Amino acid sequence: MAAARRVLLVGWSAADWRLLDSLLASGSLPNLARLLERGARGNLRTLQPQFGSLLWTSLATGRRADAHGVLTALLPNNDDTVRPLSRLDRQGPALWNMLDESEHRSLIVNWPVTYPAEPVQGACVSDLFTRLAGGDTGLEPLAEGATWPIGLGESLADLRFSPAELGVEEMAFFVPGIADVDAGTDPLAGRIAVALAETVTTHGVVTELLQAETWHLAMVRYDFLEALGPEIWACHPPQLPYVPDEAFERCSSTLVAACRYLDLMLGVLLDTAGEETLVMLVSERGLHCDHLRPQTADVAFQAEGGAPWFREQGVVAIGGPGIRAGGEIQAASLLDVAPTVLNYLDLPIARDMPGRVLAEAFNELPKLRYVESHDEISGAPRHGPRKLTEAQRAAALKRWQELGLLDQDPAEAPKAATTAQRERDFNLAMVALDARRPRKAIALLEHLHEQEPGDDRITLHLARTLRAAGQLDRARELLEKVVDHTDQRPHEQMLLAELHLSEGDHDQALMCLFKAEQADGQRPQVHSRIGRVYLAMQRWDEAERAFGKALERDAEHAEGHLGMAATRLGQKRHEEGIHAALRAVELNRNQPRGHYLLGKALLGAGKVSTAAEVLETCLALQPNHLDANRQLVEAHRLLGEDARAQERAERVRQLESAALLGRQLRDYRR
Repeated sequence: MAAARRVLLVGWSAADWRLLDSLLASGSLPNLARLLERGARGNLRTLQPQFGSLLWTSLATGRRADAHGVLTALLPNNDDTVRPLSRLDRQGPALWNMLDESEHRSLIVNWPVTYPAEPVQGACVSDLFTRLAGGDTGLEPLAEGATWPIGLGESLADLRFSPAELGVEEMAFFVPGIADVDAGTDPLAGRIAVALAETVTTHGVVTELLQAETWHLAMVRYDFLEALGPEIWACHPPQLPYVPDEAFERCSSTLVAACRYLDLMLGVLLDTAGEETLVMLVSERGLHCDHLRPQTADVAFQAEGGAPWFREQGVVAIGGPGIRAGGEIQAASLLDVAPTVLNYLDLPIARDMPGRVLAEAFNELPKLRYVESHDEISGAPRHGPRKLTEAQRAAALKRWQELGLLDQDPAEAPKAATTAQRERDFNLAMVALDARRPRKAIALLEHLHEQEPGDDRITLHLARTLRAAGQLDRARELLEKVVDHTDQRPHEQMLLAELHLSEGDHDQALMCLFKAEQADGQRPQVHSRIGRVYLAMQRWDEAERAFGKALERDAEHAEGHLGMAATRLGQKRHEEGIHAALRAVELNRNQPRGHYLLGKALLGAGKVSTAAEVLETCLALQPNHLDANRQLVEAHRLLGEDARAQERAERVRQLESAALLGRQLRDYRR
């Protein structure tokens, strides 16, 4: 009888291939190299908004945040009070609940939003078991409900590690000159010590459970890289202008050392799990570690969880039995992890999961099985207590304060419940935009704008969304209120340029973008926007140069590859257009424009049958894409499929009539 399949899912918060690849090339990550030798790898596209707990919960549930409800660190109550986010606020099941239904056992260690620990078949050691393990003077009492089973916390208590236990030798691995520094008063050394202690705790717990428990799925997250924070990220070479010499000399090797330490721990996990276990290594987003890092201190150290430091691409690597060694995983997203795990374990996938199985990584997989939804399973979180105890509330609140997402007890803040609800609604709007549901986003943002007409963040996002929806007059009205000053910021200039471009005013669009380029020329986005204007003007050579500049700055900038594909089509260089469009689709398979450009390039290159398939994919994502429908009519005709061509042509006429009516209505309103 074949042994039951097992999956070890390892999270490295903020891990990025750009940093890891350089260390792989130097031989500094031998255990990651070992995983890759027998595995497949690729980028893992993140979601918006980039709130870490939201992202990890989406990965664990296979659903977007509007479905699972993890949106902000603070939630409003019906009585105008507020509460800290906890596991009780998650809506719908996570992977461990889905496994419970099939009598599979799970281990969950240090996964976000798992406190209070959830009753599962197996064990759950919540993120508060490790998060509150560290303090400069010793260990704090274990938070009530930090583990499941309840008594597990006592048996694992000796594995909780304090920064006070770290000696000079251990710290010197991360800060070579630590012997000459007073670690008790140096804030950077203290931050590293706490992050390291919590990482040691996480690792000790998961290795103990892997050996002591029977399990089918083990999920562990190491947040060492992310916990180091912007002050230490900024010290990574080359030195940034705002980083003091002393800090750079002390911590310039810390980020690399943290990666090497995680690699050592990965080696232990691989050996403990065994070669018959499928291992998935993932990150929820990537960390900028090159010229795309924030170039000024005010941007680098702003609040909101270090958002300017993160890329839209994390990492995914899969190794183990049945994996295509050396394989490439293409166009993967966070939402693809849960379906892939379920399918590998021969468990059903819910049809309401928007992700896919990463089949290209495998030689063979069980036959796909589906259920309509997992929402009704008995392990869903609504079947337990729905309210934190006072001790649990205090512990959860302290966690969010430690992470820097809350500055004070929210109950003491004026209008705390109203503020919390607005933040949730704003994040819901960002989720809707990311899911290509602009009407939902506009409704939420309009409501928020009515409540807070002076909030530039809300106004700018509403203006951008209205512009994309073709409501140019309303977008201009909002935008002019925000940018009515001489010192306009680059993102404001770029938004103005989008509006000018929509109105056909190419010269004004370029003028705004050239100003943005002068202020922030390292960002690939501004060069891609310049390229888009040149595309509209059919100035192919200038467009090629602009998109080339964008891709020089970020070779994985999807907008740059889309623009280059469109440029190649304008130049009638169809094979090069195919290459550029394929790269764009690999980076974001949910972007209809990438599939459209790929289909058009294939059609131009005479690869008609493949073009038709790609155009169908585009229309599955955006059925009303007029140009894709037109191209598909031509493809059907070339394939001799006259009936299908005629049917598609009728659809084109319907869309053209709707577009004409829309233009007439907009002109009438003006």
